[in-house]
Amino acid sequence: MSPIAARLERLPFSRFHLILLIMGGLGFMFEAVDAGIIAFILPVVRVKWHLTSFETGILGSSTYVGFLVGALFAGLLGDRFGRKVVMMWALTFFCVLTFANAFVNDWHTFALLRAISGIGMGAEGAIIAPFLVEFVSNRYRGAFTGALAGFFSFGFVAAALIGYFVIPSAPKVGAFRW
Repeated sequence: MSPIAARLERLPFSRFHLILLIMGGLGFMFEAVDAGIIAFILPVVRVKWHLTSFETGILGSSTYVGFLVGALFAGLLGDRFGRKVVMMWALTFFCVLTFANAFVNDWHTFALLRAISGIGMGAEGAIIAPFLVEFVSNRYRGAFTGALAGFFSFGFVAAALIGYFVIPSAPKVGAFRW
């Protein structure tokens, strides 16, 4: 074992690890919010854009197609360019394209941007845990990873609350944009 790895194994769980957990967990949480909020947005955009069931299905699944692509390539890119670099680019990609979705006026562009932002979300989701557990000793790694994954459920709860309270109270013209 290298001296660096041995030192890492001797480190106790500290405030640094807690901050990493919160930062990575918030990344998972916002990913889950974005993934879950589409269930509340679909009924609004279906009426607004007069979508068929097929078009609504494409729109609803577009993010998850992006998830698949992002998750497939995140590990390879992380090994090639570094996990931190891939995580930060994936997060930037996800945030910018999700924000751009608020300004589209047709379902084709909305689905395309959701798919492309899904690539960022999938890459981020696949790379957060491997990157962050590098800083945690073996004795805390399982609990750390479990707690990190637990943030995903907070995101779905937040999506449900946003969908329940914000979507109905938003202006009818662009309720999904909120």
